[in-house]
Amino acid sequence: MMRVFLIFIVAFTSLFVQAQIAYPNLYEQNLNYEALIPSGWTTIAKVEGDLNKDKRDDAVFVIEKKVEYFDETDSIVKSKALRILGVYIKQKNGIFVKHTQSNSFIISKENEGMYEPFQGIFIHDGLLEINFQIWKSENKMFISTHSYRFKVDENNLYLTSYNAIETNRETGDTNEFTIDFEDKKLTSIYNNYLKNTPPKTDIQKITVDFLQKLTDLKEPLKW
Repeated sequence: MMRVFLIFIVAFTSLFVQAQIAYPNLYEQNLNYEALIPSGWTTIAKVEGDLNKDKRDDAVFVIEKKVEYFDETDSIVKSKALRILGVYIKQKNGIFVKHTQSNSFIISKENEGMYEPFQGIFIHDGLLEINFQIWKSENKMFISTHSYRFKVDENNLYLTSYNAIETNRETGDTNEFTIDFEDKKLTSIYNNYLKNTPPKTDIQKITVDFLQKLTDLKEPLKW
């Protein structure tokens, strides 16, 4: 009887903890930016700027909520930071209207030993830029930065360019790759910041049939 009771408690705890891992639907619109943030969530990044070239500053933010969940592989309760990307377009009447919500693109630390991967959001020349930084290996000798730029239309955000810089801090080798999906061009730059040698640049044409939507990419670094 006691064994059955313990199994019930473990199963109930698993369901209870996992049930708390839920993403709310962001509010559709509001005149006040702060009122767009759901209760219990914290803003960790925010930027304003004109995304659709109507001379009104739109709002983009990342919010976070820390929850506990049951990891069936380890049979223990762990913590996780849920994150939501919200993109709102400002109307003539001053109201912010929801354009895009992503519950997966802004990644968080996978474990306590990992460095913070999310490095901020920016608006440049009407494009939304989202940056990440990944440290590899225990001694942190390998580091890579990743930058995504999106343009907005009436219904979607489209990936227009991607930049990645991979650096070996021990050897000084640096490889930079930039993909311009609109110009259909891949630029590669190979360099070593410890050696006094000129960088090598290679430019190639690529085939792009259509621009990817942010909502279709799901997570960065995995597309």
